[in-house]
Amino acid sequence: MNEMIFFNFFLISIFNFIESVNIINVGILIPSNADSALHRDCGMYNSLGAIPLAIDRIVDEGLLDNYNFTFKIFNDECDESLAAGYVATLLEEDGVDVIFGPVCNAAAKVVGSIGNYYNKPIMTWGLANSYELTNYDKYPTVSTIVGTSRVLGRAIVKVMQQYNWKQFAFLYGTNDPRNRCGFIKTDVETVINNESDIFISYQRAISNTSLENLKTVLTAVSTRARIILCCYEFDIDKRNYLLALKDLKMNTDDYVNIFVEMRGLGFGTRFTDGAEYDIVSGTVPIWILGPGYPPDGRDQDAKNGARNSFFIDFQTSSSADSKSFASAVMERAQSWPFYCENCSSVYYNASTYAKYLHDSFYLYGLALNRTLASGNGTEGIPNGVDIILHTRGTFVGVTGVVNIGVNGTRDATFFFTGLRANLKSQVFMTIPFKEGVGTIYLNYTDSATTVWEIRGGKVPLDVPLCGFAGNLCPVDFWANYYPYVIAAIVVAL
Repeated sequence: MNEMIFFNFFLISIFNFIESVNIINVGILIPSNADSALHRDCGMYNSLGAIPLAIDRIVDEGLLDNYNFTFKIFNDECDESLAAGYVATLLEEDGVDVIFGPVCNAAAKVVGSIGNYYNKPIMTWGLANSYELTNYDKYPTVSTIVGTSRVLGRAIVKVMQQYNWKQFAFLYGTNDPRNRCGFIKTDVETVINNESDIFISYQRAISNTSLENLKTVLTAVSTRARIILCCYEFDIDKRNYLLALKDLKMNTDDYVNIFVEMRGLGFGTRFTDGAEYDIVSGTVPIWILGPGYPPDGRDQDAKNGARNSFFIDFQTSSSADSKSFASAVMERAQSWPFYCENCSSVYYNASTYAKYLHDSFYLYGLALNRTLASGNGTEGIPNGVDIILHTRGTFVGVTGVVNIGVNGTRDATFFFTGLRANLKSQVFMTIPFKEGVGTIYLNYTDSATTVWEIRGGKVPLDVPLCGFAGNLCPVDFWANYYPYVIAAIVVAL
């Protein structure tokens, strides 16, 4: 059942008992906990607490003095038809001023079009990362706080060029109903097709991500590529992939395995309690088997499988401690203003994208403040186009430095993260984008002793000297023709 939840609360600390209060009606489209994958990334019960945390900052900075919020929430479950029906209800019957969500690409496109018709701001977050959402002519009232997978493709190009790689294989999981990796693959492929010196040598969709099937897939890849990029929806799939690398001995110096992601966790996960922590993200690393799975005793094997692996992922924020923020999200969801009885950290951990919801809500408060200061919206809450125009600019959020470009889209910053010889993660490269143009900042002086330390300082080749099958080695002239040369010299004498 997709029930609507209504919250109405008064920010007394903002307006200090002034009788005349402006009401901001907020609509939220968000998944419940019905789908485990959606719940993990952006579910209602483990994300809502990010909103009062953002309101705390809005209050502290005095951005919306004399304003009050009401909330109406629908669980659209990332379903396009449900999202379309609920957004119509929110706009027609409830008269909301802004909508947060949907959190998935397909539903976000539907709601973005309707938001354009009503001229209401649509503040997307979560898994809404399709480049199509940045089309200002089509979606002038849509804000994207996450960044886009098209820019991820450009970050991949930067990494390939940095190490003189011309070709790579691309593997992507299709066992996700929302096809997140499929959207990423499409945008990456579009970028690569526009490059004259880089190409995808092998591509495969993977519906069965079991360990045995991944070993079958990687065996086929080994005859076609040495640089392998992959996208998987679930942490267990990534761990299976690492185990497959270990079992097939494809975690050696000859191979480069790059996970492409858009979660800002790198080698980490959303879990913040464990016996081992990833240094960069401050969370439990992907090689540790997650809760809910029976122990298999192979955490160390998965860790060894990761020795030649990297991540190209959103920047990992250093402005907020992951564990502290996750705890605060769960705590605040259970108190003012939502008083959510089901939001218990005993059963739920803060969602992967809760940080992005926080920054999206704060961005709306910031943009509304700017719009009001500009003189627009004096007769009520400003329209969507004006709000989105005033999202432009830079602030430091929980997800790091947030720079919003001319069309309301975040200019993402990517980290290229790998493992040192001690199997501890390190950010080797920072790639910020500004209006679609990326710049590389190297976080090392000598790649041999950092990036490639674990391989004895040698940069892997995208094509082995002897070819993928090992039968194309250059002929050693003297080894093969020395007797004939000597004979020729003797005859000549």
